[in-house]
Amino acid sequence: MTYPTFPVNSPKFPLIPIISINSHESFQIVMFPKFPSLSFHGKFPESFQKFTGRCPFHSLYAFVFLHGQSNLQPWINTSQSQDVALPRLSIVRQHLADVITQHLRPEDSKSVIFECNPGSGVLTRTLLKAGAKRVVGLEKNMGYFHNLKQLERQSNGRLEVHHCDFFKLDPIGDGEVKPPSMYSEQLFTDLRISEASWTDDIPVKVVGILPRNNDRSRLLKLVYALYQQLSVYRYGRIELNLFLREKEYQKLISRPGDMRGYIPFCVFWQIACDIELLHKVQYDEWWRRTFTDSLTFSGNPLCLVRLRPRADLFTAGFSPFNAFTLLLMIKQCLAKRKSKLIDMLNLWSPESGSLLLSQLSLPEDILTGCVYPEDYLKLFRLIDASSAFSHSWLYEEFLENTERMGWA
Repeated sequence: MTYPTFPVNSPKFPLIPIISINSHESFQIVMFPKFPSLSFHGKFPESFQKFTGRCPFHSLYAFVFLHGQSNLQPWINTSQSQDVALPRLSIVRQHLADVITQHLRPEDSKSVIFECNPGSGVLTRTLLKAGAKRVVGLEKNMGYFHNLKQLERQSNGRLEVHHCDFFKLDPIGDGEVKPPSMYSEQLFTDLRISEASWTDDIPVKVVGILPRNNDRSRLLKLVYALYQQLSVYRYGRIELNLFLREKEYQKLISRPGDMRGYIPFCVFWQIACDIELLHKVQYDEWWRRTFTDSLTFSGNPLCLVRLRPRADLFTAGFSPFNAFTLLLMIKQCLAKRKSKLIDMLNLWSPESGSLLLSQLSLPEDILTGCVYPEDYLKLFRLIDASSAFSHSWLYEEFLENTERMGWA
């Protein structure tokens, strides 16, 4: 059976991701936006049938099989996809790129802009056109490098492209690190960005789409690094401008009293950062108008969220050296959100609960799930300065409950 093929640089097909199902298969699958005139007949291979059953996007595409089409390089990526069931989203609409650029204000800022996975470079061009002084494209997919390097040569030194995945910086372990994984120290050294004081202006603005697989774990890794000024936060207050799933954004802004959603994860971020919703995007806005009008995708919208670290975070005795103890305290308090805070305090130091709560102007019957994030920070500062507590009070309690689930 013969399969139709199309030139990948055709303006009719502007967005062409490729997915390899298995490295040992002799074919690859290219996904084109579906058009009424494009159709297939015949039986698909078994591995492809399994793929379409897992992929929520299969109804939006027609699929083309390619056998040894080496002439397609460098327009497509022939490496095996790590997210087969979750095809990568890219910014391809100019209107969306314009909205993002307005929020970043590249013309008024001295900050370096890190663009995560720029792909076809729609947002990159818009940032440069708007007057961005320095843009760093961190692209994990080598298939996009031909176009991005071409754009780099035309940017008069304002654009640098690196083979790097921002969300895989500073991997845990001692094994060999290969691109796109990288250590932040190496990246910032290559970019000639030096460490800055925490109270200085924002040195770097990061913009991108948070990968949908393990998104909570990625955000937790970032917030832990923020509190201890590790990884990228060694270089100052790094501002994140990320597209998150709406469900994840709602978790991020959960407020006291929401016994289901008010978890340590959201308290960590609310203490550390100013959180601002910049824009909400429906899934159909990610795709070009070349789709037929009948094609829709039902899913949670994506939210462009700004996470800007507070300049006054590390003040009044709170520092990266004792920040991890704060995180452990919050995890302990919110392990049971319907328990009384005074009972937890008296457990750590008998008869101390009433005094601490009175200093915070909190009622003695307040539940741990009803305490505001800023009050947890004030409470920690009081405990840290009190002679009635020793540092062992929290570590011992934490080590006894390492197997408890649901803390973050």
